[in-house]
Amino acid sequence: MGDTGYNSTGYTCFDVEVRDRIARLTMKRPERANSMIAEFWTELPGIIDDISACDLRYATSDAFFVIQEINIGMTADVGTLQRMPKLVPEGVVRELAYTGRRMGAEEALDRGFVNAVYDDHASMMEAVHEIAAQIAAKSPMAVWGTKQTMNYSRDHSVADGLEYIATWNAAMFDTDDMGEAFRSQLDKRDAEFPGHRPLHGGLAT
Repeated sequence: MGDTGYNSTGYTCFDVEVRDRIARLTMKRPERANSMIAEFWTELPGIIDDISACDLRYATSDAFFVIQEINIGMTADVGTLQRMPKLVPEGVVRELAYTGRRMGAEEALDRGFVNAVYDDHASMMEAVHEIAAQIAAKSPMAVWGTKQTMNYSRDHSVADGLEYIATWNAAMFDTDDMGEAFRSQLDKRDAEFPGHRPLHGGLAT
């Protein structure tokens, strides 16, 4: 099952796929490389590797998370053991990885693994669509730069992160997007950010 929505930024605000009891929401801007911003999942047996790679995570109250590989006699090998310790305390990840027990939605919220928990699927999807729309209303370049900088800083020192963002802004600072952001606020209207060429076509000269 799918659904798609647009706003004045040119973003595809959401692309929802529901199968089994999994809901995945992807934000993207079709003409831009590296444009996926977030994926939202609920109900989680056996898919925790993908969940750990998401920017944002939301769940319904009946959802649970499990590192299933230990229960079938193998070591998790698709990213959970590398990514999850950066999201929740390492001791919690070790317990989940060693025991294969289920971590319920409320515990996941308490541990900081999910952003929020909702009573049912409908209320969750309504909330995450609103969050997606808020992100899509921002400058595409600023959102992209924020994502790239946070990803880099996660795996490097504070000093390296500060040097990275200084270099990033020196190269990627977008005065057109900033100008439109200011004008739209003064005019009390939605911003209409200019389109950007896809990187896969090569840089313009």
